[in-house]
Order: sequence, then structure tokens, then C-alpha cells
Amino acid sequence: MNYKDYLDTKKTEFESGILSKKIVSIKNFNSDNLNKIVEECRKSGFDYIVCQIGIGKAELIKAMVSNGFRIFGLPVILKAKLNKKPMEESRIRKYKKADLNELKKISKGAFLNSHWYNNKHLKKGNVDNLYIKWLENCCNGGAEIVLVYEENDKALGYVACTKKKDVCRYAARLIF
Repeated sequence: MNYKDYLDTKKTEFESGILSKKIVSIKNFNSDNLNKIVEECRKSGFDYIVCQIGIGKAELIKAMVSNGFRIFGLPVILKAKLNKKPMEESRIRKYKKADLNELKKISKGAFLNSHWYNNKHLKKGNVDNLYIKWLENCCNGGAEIVLVYEENDKALGYVACTKKKDVCRYAARLIF
């Protein structure tokens, strides 16, 4: 077994750089090879291993927890029935470049329940920078659409969405 076949450092390059930690994502693994992958990652000097697996894989989750993994969050998937009503009639509208500074202020400290904020080995300022950079990336085309919630012409929250293949649903990246 070449354990490097199970690693995806490209996927975690962004977080590794901003958080100044060596982070790797693992993929296509199972409970039989998990111990070996974890040990090889440790020997290679990685600080953290992350992965995303389906909630239905109870045995794999159990094996991961016994290998020191902790569950930090679940993906949030939003689904909406689209209608013909224009967004301008709502308090939710499409992002405009003028929103960016206000949304950055919202992002700073807004994800206090995220796994990054709850990691005692990471500086809170670095985590704020991570979420601000994600916001900037989303607003500059990394997300298919960024929606802003406002009241009295003031942005109070946002969500960045990317449509997954041909499925009629959007996966939320960041939610307030």
C-alpha cells in the first residue's frame, strides 16, 4: 500500500498556508487501512488530517474516532424551490462589490462554533483570516452565487453557494 495514494494536499493547501499548519485531506480509505494512513501521516510531519465522509458510514466513523479523529461539523445542504419572483422584492439579494467590506466585518468572529475556532492550537486571528479569505474567494467567482441578507440597506449576513453538477440544489459554503 502506498499511503500517498490516499492523501490530497491540494485540497488543504489554502488552509495550511493561512493557518501555518501542515494539513492533509485523506480520501478513498477504509477502516482496514486507516491505522497505517494515520501512522504514515504522523511520520511525514502532518499536524492534522481532515476528511469528509457520509454520515451513514457508522463503522468507519467509529474506527476514525478510535484513531483520534473528532467530529467537527457536517456539510450543510440547502434546497430551494425556485419561483419567478424577483429577488429585489425580498430582503435577500445578490452580492455587490460594495458589500465586501461589510461582509468581512460580519465574517470576523462569526464562526465561533466551527472546528477551526475550537482548535486550541490555532490562533483566532489566523482563523478570522481564513474565513475572510474564503469570503473574498467566493465573492470573486469562487462561488456560483453569493446572496446577502439586508435590513435598512445594511448587510446582516450572507451565504455563498455552488451548484453541484446537475442536481437542483445548492451546497452552502458559509452561512450566517
